[in-house]
Amino acid sequence: MKVLFNAAFNTRLKVGISSYIKNLIPELARICDLTILTPDPEMFSSFGKTVKLPELVRSNLDRIIWTLTALNQYCTNEYDILFCPTPVVPIFPRLPTIAVVHDLIPFKMRQFLPQKEKLSFWLGFQSLRFAWRIVTVSEATKKDLRKMKLLPTSRIFVAHNGPGITPSITESEFGKQFVPFILYVGSHAPYKNTRRLIAAFAQLKAPPSLKLVLVGGDTQHQLDFAHTQLRRFNLLSRAFVFSGLDETELASLYRYCTLFVTASLYEGFGLPVLEAMTYGAPIACSNTSSLPEVADGAAVYFNPLSIEDIATKIQLLLDNAELRTRLSAVGQQRARQFTWENTARLILRYAQRH
Repeated sequence: MKVLFNAAFNTRLKVGISSYIKNLIPELARICDLTILTPDPEMFSSFGKTVKLPELVRSNLDRIIWTLTALNQYCTNEYDILFCPTPVVPIFPRLPTIAVVHDLIPFKMRQFLPQKEKLSFWLGFQSLRFAWRIVTVSEATKKDLRKMKLLPTSRIFVAHNGPGITPSITESEFGKQFVPFILYVGSHAPYKNTRRLIAAFAQLKAPPSLKLVLVGGDTQHQLDFAHTQLRRFNLLSRAFVFSGLDETELASLYRYCTLFVTASLYEGFGLPVLEAMTYGAPIACSNTSSLPEVADGAAVYFNPLSIEDIATKIQLLLDNAELRTRLSAVGQQRARQFTWENTARLILRYAQRH
């Protein structure tokens, strides 16, 4: 099968869609004839034919407009399908088109997002009416999409993500310096709920040696927000906030953490949870959206709107070494079910259905 892969995205950014594109392309390249449209051809040159795209596609709104209006010129009959790893496709595409919906954050968490971001997402989202197949990254996202009644259920399929980083990465002792510590990985956007997570950490009955390590933060505003919350609870001496860590450092944090916690209000998939399971980190996480689907029996769950419940479940893990050991083992076993090879093969299987 000849696949035209629309990688029109700023893949230099350390965000979930970049990880999705960079991990999926090598697996697709192994099992099909792949041509990659990208502003970064040097990044993918070893995985198939690449076509250089204009720099404007790095901008979110410009990329959406370009996809709607200009992508079709590349959709020649030498290809069997067009694959779009974001929820926007050309209007009246010249090829059968598969698009990916990662989450519905601009709709589900609209109160937390700027109007411009919601409008641009809505604009691209309407183009899904022209997609031949829709792939969601979780059953939870598929369910949310079905409720919107934009598309027939028969056109929506699920292909879970694989992990962003794996234990094959060179080992580092970066995380060892913080032991013992609780780890959070993700942005500090309001729906990520780090405010309640920090408040819950402040309530724990734990020795002062226990630290909180927060990794992520897309903007200086988000990093300032995290520091403000830590200062509010007098935790600056026991907390560390990082942005821009490389994969080796992040892997080390997963490996050495006492447990991993995320209190997010909504996730389309929850990649850090899968990564934490991969490294055997015991997990406490929200009982909402896709997180129970991904973690399954490898986590204890809490109500993310309750600081008391978050603190109680974290305390449960801190106080019960046997439970941590069991969740670690279950998590590593569960994580083996999520691979990018499986993702790629499912997508091609959906492409061959008529």
